[in-house]
Amino acid sequence: MSTLHGDGRRLLLNLTKSGRAILQKAAPVAQGRVLDALERIGPADRKRFAATFARLIEELGAEKGVAPMMFEDETRSSVRRTRKK
Repeated sequence: MSTLHGDGRRLLLNLTKSGRAILQKAAPVAQGRVLDALERIGPADRKRFAATFARLIEELGAEKGVAPMMFEDETRSSVRRTRKK
């Protein structure tokens, strides 16, 4: 196990043959489902969605700083960022 491209939020795992078999049976992750759905939306709608989403991020005041992992609890995220090693 190692970090992926120096990003401490991501880990690179090497699965065994049995681990890969289990993964094939697992439900799709939420992030993958979101990306798949976005691919099915037409270019004009994607552009409109991107603009609306950017505005939402701006309104939340979250356009700067460390981005939490998708669906990560905000409290855990802020605790993790302030913890000293």
